[in-house]
Amino acid sequence: MLNKVILIGRITNDIELRQTSEGTPLTYFTIAVNRRVRSNNNNNQQQQTDFIDCKAWRGTAETMSNYLHKGSLIAIEGRLEVFNSQLENGQYNRRVSVVVDQFSFLESKGARTLELETNDYNQTPNNNENFSEDNNNFSDSKENINFASESKLKESDDFDEINFDEINF
Repeated sequence: MLNKVILIGRITNDIELRQTSEGTPLTYFTIAVNRRVRSNNNNNQQQQTDFIDCKAWRGTAETMSNYLHKGSLIAIEGRLEVFNSQLENGQYNRRVSVVVDQFSFLESKGARTLELETNDYNQTPNNNENFSEDNNNFSDSKENINFASESKLKESDDFDEINFDEINF
């Protein structure tokens, strides 16, 4: 039998590190995962988002709480865990979550920092806002550029000839 889950999505809220009564680090979080669904009325596909509960233990939980936050794009690999409980009214409740075995960051820190700064001011980044033809520091002159010509490279004795027959591939 196989119980393996692989998900790619965004974390929906900041990860809070907790500890069990024995002191084992633990964190609960939710990941938003998009999927395409075909509409009944026509063949157009629509995007739906599933919110999947996850938990991580020990070092994985500590690392996630230190480096991930709301909106972080991650890939997780883990297993499904089903928890059954009986409510006070006699009905049964079933809760399904993913226990994270490993995860990967799918964004650079710089991309997330830029997005966070942008979200703080409710603005979208505009890479061209400070650009003008008059403000560029580029020079059209080629006087300071020294390119080695091919003939000078061939004349140089610093390069030994390479015998490709001696190299094992």
